[in-house]
Amino acid sequence: LITAPVIYADDEFDTCSAEEACESEVRVPKCPPTVGTKKLYEDDSSVVWDFVLPAGERLPPHEHMYDYRFTVIEGSRLAATSAETGEELFQFDAPTGATMAFVRKGELMHDTSGAIPAFDSTHGVKNVGNTTYREIIFETKPCETGLGDGRSAQRYDSERVRRVQLYEFQEEKQSGAVQILLNHAKILESRAGGRATSLFGSCANAAVEKKLAKEKTHAMVTDFESVIQMRETMEDSQVVSDLSAIPSIVFDFHPNLVKLAKRNGAGSLKHVVFIKFKTESPVGDLIAGYIDLPNHIDQMKGFEWGPFANGFNTNGPGSDIEAETRGGFEYVFITTFDTATDRDAYLVHNAHEKYVKQLVPNVEDFMVMDF
Repeated sequence: LITAPVIYADDEFDTCSAEEACESEVRVPKCPPTVGTKKLYEDDSSVVWDFVLPAGERLPPHEHMYDYRFTVIEGSRLAATSAETGEELFQFDAPTGATMAFVRKGELMHDTSGAIPAFDSTHGVKNVGNTTYREIIFETKPCETGLGDGRSAQRYDSERVRRVQLYEFQEEKQSGAVQILLNHAKILESRAGGRATSLFGSCANAAVEKKLAKEKTHAMVTDFESVIQMRETMEDSQVVSDLSAIPSIVFDFHPNLVKLAKRNGAGSLKHVVFIKFKTESPVGDLIAGYIDLPNHIDQMKGFEWGPFANGFNTNGPGSDIEAETRGGFEYVFITTFDTATDRDAYLVHNAHEKYVKQLVPNVEDFMVMDF
């Protein structure tokens, strides 16, 4: 297997600096904006969700990017939970037939009736009643958000997006796999008008993490200027017909840039970690802990992360296939190392080992792919 990444197109991703990222007016979600259990419909001005929650179960941390209202179909008693710690914030009754409405102001959601105190727009929900709960949620977009100055939430159609694709090539095809991915990258670049950059290579996991690749043999990360560009490129009939390999994992995300790698192309090593947290986990605290690692481990030359964006801003109904395509994972974290030796030093660093001990008990599923 080739243990170094191969880069096609530019020497590095065409991305903004950390300073530019901090000054950006765009506020991409920190948690998946999956405010229900199934998206029923979406268009340019609204999203409709079905939300079903059996007694005792939780909806994982999510972010309300838009104003919304809901009508209760089957009532119960609910509790809002902290996205950071998983702890209960408050409880309220949601009886059958009730309608509630909330508006986003800053980072908080406000009940228009004033009955429920303002709460963080990023939170989880638990059914603390004795019966299954169901509601229909209606989101209205755009709306006022944490951007301030009267600016509105965006649909993110024009925002930069990355697509991570993992492949399982059979042993007899692995010798030609890189050429297949090179052809794939050429097709994507051509159909995107030269505005898509791909990094790709074969699995280069450390020995202690070989099994964590779950038999995936190759990876490709493609950077698109916008969701619109990605959608148009990937739906192009020529792209579909010309691709000779189908990825087993497809994970889209808007990158939250923590540290910009100065060396991001050929010769560097990407360490890609996919995570699905347990529903009761302190997700915010765990993400914050991961984000803090570059402050303590010099070998981490670049770091970015994001919740999944598969299927969002797509008009029409949602699909269960979206979750299957991303393998059920909710977040991706990508670290750039200059060398495999640096990666190995990171794995045994005290800060990393301490963090892993906190992380593992709170993870339902995870996968690691270095390339």
